[in-house]
Amino acid sequence: MMTYTIGITGHRDIHPGVYEEIRGLVSTWLDEQINAKGADLKLLSPLAAGADQLVAELALEKGIELYVPLPFPVERYEKDFSHEERNDFYRLLEKAACTIELPTQPDDPSSYLAAGTYVAQNAHVLLALWDGKKKPELTGGTSHIVRCRMNGFPDETPGRKNRDVYWIRTARTTGFIESPKLQHITSYSDIPDRKEG
Repeated sequence: MMTYTIGITGHRDIHPGVYEEIRGLVSTWLDEQINAKGADLKLLSPLAAGADQLVAELALEKGIELYVPLPFPVERYEKDFSHEERNDFYRLLEKAACTIELPTQPDDPSSYLAAGTYVAQNAHVLLALWDGKKKPELTGGTSHIVRCRMNGFPDETPGRKNRDVYWIRTARTTGFIESPKLQHITSYSDIPDRKEG
């Protein structure tokens, strides 16, 4: 049986007012993947705070194996986290089936892009916990990874078929709250440009 790989990209700062609703949507979506694809699933998550850790926690609870592509060596990466986030990172990392050390430089911001690219290019389906704002597009940020997943990465082999993205509209702590919603998106151009409202 082939292993079906789920990737996660998303915001680090999920609004606390929608956190439990997002958690419920992710849990239901993961159950649907298990029912549709069988038990041989794995999750690719760099375990950044927020979306990555939330989805990893739920996946592990459901028996999905966790694979962790690291944007930096652990000693450098841990500096990205608050005390509580760091504890969660190490707790989840200990449960990982595998860690993948990417060939990156310890203080190179493009390392986040390398991790996001690895996830997006190696997953059969990508789950995005994202507010849907395309601009500003930060290198290696959620909108950048979603766009490249759907439209192609600059260095990728033409003809790649795995473009599936499931998007859960996810409010950020700095944004306004709107109800989370799960959508299967097939074209980046179909996502409306969103502005603060």
